[in-house]
Amino acid sequence: MKTHFFKSFFYAVAIGATLFGCSKDDDQEPGPVAVSVEFLNTTHNIAEVGDSVQVVVALSADAPTDGTVFVKLFGDAVYGEDFVTKPAAVNGVVRMDFQEVMRTNIFTVHRLKNDNKRDESTITLTVANVSQGYLIGSKATSNVKLLELPEEPAGARINFEDVFLHLSEYEVNGYAVNLKLTNPLTEKETVTLVIDAPNGRNYGTHFTTAPAAVQNMIEIEVLPGASAVQFIIFPADDALVLGTYEMTFSIDATTGRLEKGEILQLAVRIEENDEEQAVEVHSIAELRDYFDEFDGEFWMSTDYLIEGVITSADNVIDDKTAYIQDETGGIMLRFTGRNFLKTGDRVRINLVNGSGNNFNGQKGIANVHDMLGVVLQHNQTVAPEVITFDQLYSGNYEGKRVTITGVKFRDADGAKAFNGTWAIVSEASGAYVNTYPRASFSHFKLPEGTVTVTGIVGDWGRILPQDLQDILR
Repeated sequence: MKTHFFKSFFYAVAIGATLFGCSKDDDQEPGPVAVSVEFLNTTHNIAEVGDSVQVVVALSADAPTDGTVFVKLFGDAVYGEDFVTKPAAVNGVVRMDFQEVMRTNIFTVHRLKNDNKRDESTITLTVANVSQGYLIGSKATSNVKLLELPEEPAGARINFEDVFLHLSEYEVNGYAVNLKLTNPLTEKETVTLVIDAPNGRNYGTHFTTAPAAVQNMIEIEVLPGASAVQFIIFPADDALVLGTYEMTFSIDATTGRLEKGEILQLAVRIEENDEEQAVEVHSIAELRDYFDEFDGEFWMSTDYLIEGVITSADNVIDDKTAYIQDETGGIMLRFTGRNFLKTGDRVRINLVNGSGNNFNGQKGIANVHDMLGVVLQHNQTVAPEVITFDQLYSGNYEGKRVTITGVKFRDADGAKAFNGTWAIVSEASGAYVNTYPRASFSHFKLPEGTVTVTGIVGDWGRILPQDLQDILR
């Protein structure tokens, strides 16, 4: 009876298992398998400024769905100063997006130049957070080392060895000028010098250099290891008495690790070495009398020297014109090129090959080739003679500085400017004042009321003021 019971129970269990099938768990679909996220490499090195490394973030299998991995940045390297990343970090976190079936993703670490830090520093990258369906793997940290930088080669400052040199016009082999470096360089660099020579002293005519100058600029190579460089000045021995002059050489620019120092200028005086021959110097009164010997134009076929002070500035017909005056008189000169002489220069000028003529009713010498003359003194003044209108019209003051007092500009109305020809009048008589457009004060208004007028008696007997100060109330 007992045996029959057990057989019946076994058959009932077997039939129940067949009828009701599997358990509840066996009825569910299997869910997606999570993939782990980790760094492919746990150490990276960046040796040089400007270099980069690519950091690979890898999945253990193809991404089952789109997801995001967040990498946190730690360490003693400073973002934005020592390095940057791409994609860029926001608040110290780099976001990396994975699309379905992706297996790896990459971001870049780029090393920046930081002059204040040369020691080794480290960027620690840590997988801090991942999307659902992703797991943080075992290699969740990677270090990027910014290796110690070697010391940069020392820079150097360059200076002139001297601030002043006094040379003779006659230097057969030239004169070597030294520029000293505070340290030798490891790379070839360049220093550029600028030449400032006085008007009328031209490169190639009155002096040259080695290396040669281009548009008054000299480029000198500074080779690695050099403690000094040189250039050579060759003054021209022109066999002409043109006078002593000075020019300036300036350190204008440098390249690379070569820097400008403290002694940036060198003044060089080139001393005239040509002996002056005993020559006859004529007074301007003699020159003016010379006009009376000829009817019309005449030519100066031999040396004819005069001495005087340049009295004109820019209120003359053009930049080839100047007025010169000595104790005996004044006269207009017309040079073959631009006039380089300045107001107040006391000069000796040779009029040879010039021609005498009357220009607009005044005596003058044209085609003066002696562009510089011999400057004997600077900043000399010529006191004007106070004259009347009658004396002005006598012809005895042509080319000289004069002053007429107690006059008025007849047309002054607070609007008209000096530019042009304007009458000045007194109770007794009048004359004309002329101002050319090139004069510095030509745009100033004519003064109203009684004034004193000073100027050179020029063409047609008109008075030529040379400065606004020549018109005084």
